[in-house]
Amino acid sequence: PNIKHIDWVKEIEKVSSQSSSDEPAKLVTFPFAGDLVIVIAMDYASKMTYLFESDLPNHTPDGNKDTALQLARDNLRAHSEHVEIAPIHNTWQQIRFDQTYDASWAVLFDEILPKLNLVGEPILALISRDRFLVADSNAPEDIADLKQFAAEQISQAPHALSAQLYHYQNGHIRLYESLQ
Repeated sequence: PNIKHIDWVKEIEKVSSQSSSDEPAKLVTFPFAGDLVIVIAMDYASKMTYLFESDLPNHTPDGNKDTALQLARDNLRAHSEHVEIAPIHNTWQQIRFDQTYDASWAVLFDEILPKLNLVGEPILALISRDRFLVADSNAPEDIADLKQFAAEQISQAPHALSAQLYHYQNGHIRLYESLQ
């Protein structure tokens, strides 16, 4: 699974539909949070391609997009021993993996959460595919700093996702809401 901004998805579908005389190209996507979606990627040794709905019968045993998501989650989970969590600033922690799928680990956040050193609830910044930061909701000054940092970084990120912050609560990730 790969996290992408919905505008990226629309642009890829538009370009792909223009180059094909068949029905409009539709990527295999799932809602994530805010204006971010999960896109299924096929990662080969020399390239990465994204799965279109028309490709499902060739890449899943049953042609079902939910099966594609489960396979992608399982493939990512198989590499969980390579995930690193690094403290970087007060309560900030950076999720590191491979500089391509770092932000994708938000899809499996339940599995990362026990490894984080947090007192409060996690506040996530998914700035780019290789910049996944988590801060503690019990540190409002860190949250304010993270929001400013994300806003500054988004314009410089080569694979930008979002300047928004996200809140993990009760097993779900959604746009950040004030905890006050």
